Amino acid sequence: MCDPVTGSLMSLGGSLVSGVGGMMAAGQAQKGMQAFQDAQNQANAEWVAYQNQIRRDATIQEQQFREKADLARNTTLQQIAPANQKLQQQDEQDRLNTVYQNPQGKNLTTTGQIPANYAVPGQDTSGKDTPFTQALGTAVSAASNMARQRIAALATTNSYGGSFGGLGHVVPQELQQGGNAINLQNAERAGNLATYQREAAVQPLNYAMGPGVESDMSMAKTLGGLAGSLFSKGITGGMSSGMFGGGGAGGGNVSVPNSVSSSDWMSGGLPAWS
Repeated sequence: MCDPVTGSLMSLGGSLVSGVGGMMAAGQAQKGMQAFQDAQNQANAEWVAYQNQIRRDATIQEQQFREKADLARNTTLQQIAPANQKLQQQDEQDRLNTVYQNPQGKNLTTTGQIPANYAVPGQDTSGKDTPFTQALGTAVSAASNMARQRIAALATTNSYGGSFGGLGHVVPQELQQGGNAINLQNAERAGNLATYQREAAVQPLNYAMGPGVESDMSMAKTLGGLAGSLFSKGITGGMSSGMFGGGGAGGGNVSVPNSVSSSDWMSGGLPAWS
């Protein structure tokens, strides 16, 4: 059995070694914790930057869709404005009038001679100017003018209706085209909004402490506790044994010899402590 001094020193040395080990483990655990916190902070900062970026992108795209929809609406309103409708109606009226007046596109000029199969009985077909020819020409001219007026009126009426270039066909078509363009931008906007909502729901990257950091923390706690226990035991043990083989402070009796001769001292014959 070792003497009390040696035991106390060993306990203090053990506590010192345990304390140093605990400090090293605690330092390692602190480095692991700091690395964990830095990585998590970096992930959070990247997530915030990502959220800001997709919000800006979604806002820009939203504005672009709105501008395109407004452009389609303004274009449609300009197309169906009264002034433009008047121009479209007049163009269609002229086109229909030409078609109605000369459906086949033939040259209607004549030489004055009347084909025999179109002549009435007794009519001179040589083209000579006779009273009958003059009267007939006047009647035909009046009927032709009246027919042209009716055809022109019919062309005017149909130019407002559902003919190829009539307002009844063109205006609804322009409204439909404008509505389709606006609906397209609304559909793209809805898709963009749905995409943004999905992207905004993405959570930041979450780090978890690995077993190494937790092991270092546990080791630091254990070694720290062991160092404290050994140190406490060393102090208590030294005091309880008097640190020099006797009782503790205020305890145990130490008998000191009254005298020690020089011969005993020199010969090593020291009396034993009692």
